[in-house]
Amino acid sequence: MLGPSSRARPRGILAGMTGQVTDADSELKPYVCVIVPLSGRLARTIREVRARSLPAGHDVPPHLTVLPPTPLAGESLDDIVSAADRLAARTPPFRLGCAGVGTFTPVSPVDYLRISRGSARIHALHEALTKGLRDAVFRFPFVPHVTLVQSEDDDLRSSIRERMAHFVGECTIRKLCVVVGSLPDRWQIHHCADLTAANRAPASV
Repeated sequence: MLGPSSRARPRGILAGMTGQVTDADSELKPYVCVIVPLSGRLARTIREVRARSLPAGHDVPPHLTVLPPTPLAGESLDDIVSAADRLAARTPPFRLGCAGVGTFTPVSPVDYLRISRGSARIHALHEALTKGLRDAVFRFPFVPHVTLVQSEDDDLRSSIRERMAHFVGECTIRKLCVVVGSLPDRWQIHHCADLTAANRAPASV
């Protein structure tokens, strides 16, 4: 998810960047994004909580988005996969921690877990990926987060915020994955690369 900005609508791989794909953005599908999958107790909790706001039968694997959803234009899917592979090979596994609840309202009805550990790593991955893409101009600043709920139901969001207010969780990030889909709750992992470098900061792609 991204915060508000007054920049003009960009072109190229990041054209139409809003930080999420909404009904109004349906003409932008298919989209691509890059994520880091979550694991362990953190992932189990996120999956359970997110299921409360998803349509029946839909599933969003627990993750943190590194390159937010964007239409496939200007760059090919193969270009993005290659960039992710190069970056993963230069990035070591790292610990990600979450604690505290934030919100993107009124810009978007999304509540999320704040990142308490590993934020610098996530920012470095994001910056390295965008440097490898043409026309990488964002409408909103990048905010690392783990989505808990996206819903117009204020009571549901309030209930989830209350439940997760004191939650603390961590996991080790070991993969960088390229995702394709048509809607936020209808997507699939297209390709994953293991983080294999020694313990040093992510390098540019």
